[in-house]
Amino acid sequence: MGRSIPISQQSPTTTSISLHKTLQKIVFDTSCFTFFGNRVHQICPDIWSHWNSFNEAAYIGVRSNASFYVRPWTLRGRRLMLETFDTWCNTELEPWDETDGVWNEKWGIKLNWEREKMARDHKMTLRGRSCVQVSFLWVIITNAAPMLTWLVTALLTHPELLQKFRSIAEHYISYSGNGSSRDIKFDLPRFCVEPFIQGVWKEALRLGVTSASARVVTRDSEIEGYIVKKGSVLLLPTRNMHFEERVFHHPYEFNPWRWVLLDEDSSSPSGFGQVSPEQLKRQNNSLRPFGGGTGICSGRFIAEQEIMMTAAILLHLFDIEFEQGQSIPSPNLNPQGLAAMYPLVDPKVIVSGRKTPRL
Repeated sequence: MGRSIPISQQSPTTTSISLHKTLQKIVFDTSCFTFFGNRVHQICPDIWSHWNSFNEAAYIGVRSNASFYVRPWTLRGRRLMLETFDTWCNTELEPWDETDGVWNEKWGIKLNWEREKMARDHKMTLRGRSCVQVSFLWVIITNAAPMLTWLVTALLTHPELLQKFRSIAEHYISYSGNGSSRDIKFDLPRFCVEPFIQGVWKEALRLGVTSASARVVTRDSEIEGYIVKKGSVLLLPTRNMHFEERVFHHPYEFNPWRWVLLDEDSSSPSGFGQVSPEQLKRQNNSLRPFGGGTGICSGRFIAEQEIMMTAAILLHLFDIEFEQGQSIPSPNLNPQGLAAMYPLVDPKVIVSGRKTPRL
């Protein structure tokens, strides 16, 4: 689950939090530790606050630096964040110890060590290497965090689906140790392939992602009566595909069962589904949250694992309810998101520890 979570299951009282900001911090801390090892937080214990300042202006800042200069605190946050990664990159790059497997405390996941080695081999500057590493983290937070918020919100607003989600998760959660020192073990691979869980994941992506895959026309062509010239850029409106009523019946409904086959094995904790193989194929062909072809997102499986594990463990450990009197529109998403949409209004929720079994 990462190094620090700003809520504790052992707390005897309830806690009021901003859901998206809290989950964003969980994803940030977890990602820093998983992908970059221990050193980022050692170099800069306040890295989250600097990142958060930077992120406030990043949507505009992707296109222009003006937003940073008119808000000095965001400019300072960006500077301190980049200096942290300058220090992280500017260290001895010894050969990877194969006994570490895919992760060690100094570099985190081996992928980042390989990326740093390749950048140095190609004589990239220190600041250039820092920006490469920061951009990797930025993509994770920009997409995984809001998708986690949306998935959790969707489950919280559908109690019957939340109950099903929790009951399936409990099949794959076990504990070791005693008292407050208990460790949670979670069989993530088996959990993620459960048909209903896959339905939750795909439905969250279908409703929560706004993106447009770009393709360059390689030859003059005619498409449905329109002439497009070689060199033109076509944008595939992914969100329109995800709401196509001829493919997705009642497209504005969050319905994970639409992804589960009618003849699903009844002995599975997922129960029965609603679609035929032909209908499921049509839906999968119209689901394009990660793009497609050679440009498909290379981190899509990491994103799925990070989001589904965090959602399953959090909803297993905690009861989460929206504050009294707060109306949560569905889907409550801001279409200005770069890919996964963040909430239009960050909901306030009440969190309390659940009485979890000693499995």
